[in-house]
Amino acid sequence: MRDTDLDPVIEVERLIVGRRLDMAAAVARAALAAAVLPPREAAGLRLTLSSLLLMNGYPDQAVGQAETVLAEAGLDEQTYSSAHLSLMSGLMAHGQFAAARISAVALLTGTPPADPHASLAGAFTTMGSIAWTDGRVADSIVFLRAAVARAEHDRLADRALHPRQCLSVPLVALGEFDEAESLLAADDADPHAAGAVGWTIGTHVRRARLWLARGRLAQASVEAVTAIDRADRSGARLFVPVARTTLAVVAFHGADVGAATAHLARLRQEPPPALTEHVKSDCAWIEARMAHDEHGPEAAVRMLRPIYDDLTASKRMLLEEPGIAAWMVRAALAAGDRAKAVAAMAGAEQLAADNPGLPSVGAISLHARGIYDRNVTALLGAAAAHVQPWARASAAEDASRMLAGAGDATRARDPLVSAIAWYREAGAHRDVARTTRKLDHLAARPRGSATSRPSSGWTSLTDRERRIAALVAEGLTNVEVGERLFLSRHTVDFHLRQVFRKLDIHSRAVLARLAADRRHPEQKEGPAGRQ
Repeated sequence: MRDTDLDPVIEVERLIVGRRLDMAAAVARAALAAAVLPPREAAGLRLTLSSLLLMNGYPDQAVGQAETVLAEAGLDEQTYSSAHLSLMSGLMAHGQFAAARISAVALLTGTPPADPHASLAGAFTTMGSIAWTDGRVADSIVFLRAAVARAEHDRLADRALHPRQCLSVPLVALGEFDEAESLLAADDADPHAAGAVGWTIGTHVRRARLWLARGRLAQASVEAVTAIDRADRSGARLFVPVARTTLAVVAFHGADVGAATAHLARLRQEPPPALTEHVKSDCAWIEARMAHDEHGPEAAVRMLRPIYDDLTASKRMLLEEPGIAAWMVRAALAAGDRAKAVAAMAGAEQLAADNPGLPSVGAISLHARGIYDRNVTALLGAAAAHVQPWARASAAEDASRMLAGAGDATRARDPLVSAIAWYREAGAHRDVARTTRKLDHLAARPRGSATSRPSSGWTSLTDRERRIAALVAEGLTNVEVGERLFLSRHTVDFHLRQVFRKLDIHSRAVLARLAADRRHPEQKEGPAGRQ
């Protein structure tokens, strides 16, 4: 018989260090069932089991273990503080936000805990994560920044939510990609997080979501696969559902519907408590897009019916997937269900009203309203304000669709060129292929003019090219021109090259001189300006 067989606490710690969280949980559960440990030691082991159960994907059971410790009399304050942390983490992971808020408020307003930094970091993280779920962006970031500051001073381990990872979520949604990446790198290097096996997996998953939002799908896939591999070896499966949905999105963008379907099927094999409402909504969003492509908008709307019916419960999804509200409006209109289109638009507008001063949140509402009202100006504004490339591309494509539908194929081309560039930036190959076909179709349509345009000189320039040339001649950069005209930098680059080719020039300085000559006809034009 081994010496560690006589001390289950040592055996559990040995298995945790060896990254076998599933086996550690089994040993802890057996030791507690034997009821041979002193009360304080048993409470400590029970809290360790609570953390293990949380990381293994059973937050409901983790809550039960923490509640058992809190109900036991005569323990020291440090143990009770640790139990509160375990309780809050379990409640949050299980989606029991109201109960988690009560626990966090009690910690913030009650007697100072024995471990103030860890306890307050946990309470602030809980409040910040709840605020994010409620769609209160500014409150969420304030709480989570406070949590990060507190976490600098104490070891959180697997018992508490890790505030840097939680803060990375809203930062990614708001387009603050560099800061989010720095936070995740700091979590990797934090000595206070040493031994927190489950949260190490969480870092990979959060980084996968960051790369996904930025359009770096290969990196997103590597991080998600790494997370799943480590979860398979350790038993820590809390973050596997998010990793699976990430891989499903990557596959869908790559036009591999079979792989996306397989990832979602594997996801459903995870422990039921791990499938939170947020994960279920993510799955429904992916499946709805696949259903739309295969069976049409009516099938997609049916699949998203619970989300249409209660947008207040899906604010987090609207924030993290900034193109979804507009997509839902578009699908509902195509399905002939105006009531659901109005519901989706109203949900987006309420989210923007609750978060004034945040352009990226306002873009969600502007995009949805632009589709409903068929307002090209609103759609171009949304394309300029969206921070994630896929949502930006979607708004530009919608603007092009509206213009083409109104018979203005010439103006429809520019936003479609922007959409293709942004879809390519997002790694959305299936969308690139679709919009490229649309662009080819627009190019083949008659321009509506019996007079052919000259191939060179000022009169050969299109209206868009003339506007871009005028702004460049005034000294604006391509980025500034794009902001002025609601175009992408790529679109401005493309048109400026056309201007240079048609005028047979090679510099902005020459363009400025030619533009000045045209404003003063008494001055002789250079060769490139003659008709």
